[in-house]
Amino acid sequence: MPGPPKADAVMTGISYDGAAGSGQSQKQSQVADITMAGRAIAEWWALMKPYAIAYRELWPSLAVTAVLYYKISYGGKKAVKDKSSSPGH
Repeated sequence: MPGPPKADAVMTGISYDGAAGSGQSQKQSQVADITMAGRAIAEWWALMKPYAIAYRELWPSLAVTAVLYYKISYGGKKAVKDKSSSPGH
């Protein structure tokens, strides 16, 4: 007789012995995972929202800083070199 199901087995709908569990389809499992992720994001945003409102003037300067960092770091270099510029051709 198998013991109680493991926590991750309950989340995925797979029983402890490895057989299909409560008949929960893969799509229903994916929906449950998305719901859990959405709930986690909502909880995180509830904690961060006061800071986002209090520091509104920070976000444009953060974006400008990120763009300047990108321009300085990569300076117009392409991520993938053109094949036509290879020395053999």
